[in-house]
Formats: sequence, structure tokens, C-alpha cells
Amino acid sequence: MYAGNTCKTTLGFHGSGFVGAIMWNAGKLYSGGRDGRVVITDTETLTQEKAFDFGVLPRAIDVFNGEKIVVGLRSGTIVECNIESGEMTTVMQSHNDGEVWGLDMDSGFIYTSGDDNQVKKWDPNERKCVGTASVNEQKRKARRNRASTLGSYPDSQSSRAVAVNNHSGHVAVCANDGSITIRTLEGFSDPPMHEL
Repeated sequence: MYAGNTCKTTLGFHGSGFVGAIMWNAGKLYSGGRDGRVVITDTETLTQEKAFDFGVLPRAIDVFNGEKIVVGLRSGTIVECNIESGEMTTVMQSHNDGEVWGLDMDSGFIYTSGDDNQVKKWDPNERKCVGTASVNEQKRKARRNRASTLGSYPDSQSSRAVAVNNHSGHVAVCANDGSITIRTLEGFSDPPMHEL
């Protein structure tokens, strides 16, 4: 807390690390720290009232009528949290590193894959992500002839294509190192059943 340009008190509610998001509303300070938590502080008593663990660095916070907070996370997810009950609802998810390279659809869902080691299954009617899987657990560089990337993941975890086969019930994901993983539609979020 500051008095003019002088720091008078520090609040250690987030332990070590930095605060990535901050919001003041109706006498309460809402802070999101590197520890993945949003802490609500009473600015008169400087005491922590509540804390909610999101598990990922909060990058934006907004407050709605003192009843709910909406938190934008570093992972590209937006979560609405009821302050009284602590119940969290995911409002939106997205790919969050590099580019989206793969896109396919079947009769009811859309599938995307990208540089962020994620394959996502979207329900267009509900307008939300209904499943997320890893491109690959293995971390490998391409030996040669890889595509450019804006992401920070290894080539084996950066997808370049996704294809759905409804007849066999499988999803194939091609990575930037040339590997292909196969998973079932039924166990979409499970680890791949085979790698080529």
C-alpha cells in the first residue's frame, strides 16, 4: 500500500512471485498472482477475505455486482466464479500458444489442433469446448524439413493437421516432427492409443 509515492505496507497474500492482474471494486481489492490464485482483500482492514485457486496465472479480473468475478487466465481460458459458493464455470477456452493448424469436423463436432500441444473438440451448438487432448506426451525436435512455428512447444507437440474418421471412430493428429498419433473418438481426451 502506498502513501503518495512511498510504499508503506506490502501484502504477502500471493507469497513469492508477481501479481498479474488487479482490480478494485467497492472497497475490495481483487488480485491475481503467479500462484494461480485470486485473492479478495478488504482495503480498510487489509485482511484477506477469500481466495480462489485457478491453477494458472490470472491475467485479467472483472467483478459483477460483488457476486461474481470473471477471470481471464494465461491458458486462454475465461472462468466465471461465484464469490459466495466458489463455484467455477468455464465461459471460454482457446488455443494459447502459436497458431491453429488443424481443423476438421464430423456431424456434430469441430476439432482443432495447434502449436500449443492441444487438440480441442468443440460443440458448435453449445458454443464451447467439450474435450481437450494432448498432441503428444513425447518431446522431440524434427530431424529436418519442419514447418515454421510461432509456438514454444517442441516439434512433436506442435500439431500440423487433425483428421476425423467417423467410420472407424478415430482421430489422427500429425505433429511438426512428422509423427502421427491416433486416438479414439470415444476416449478423445485419453492419451493416444498408437503413434506412427
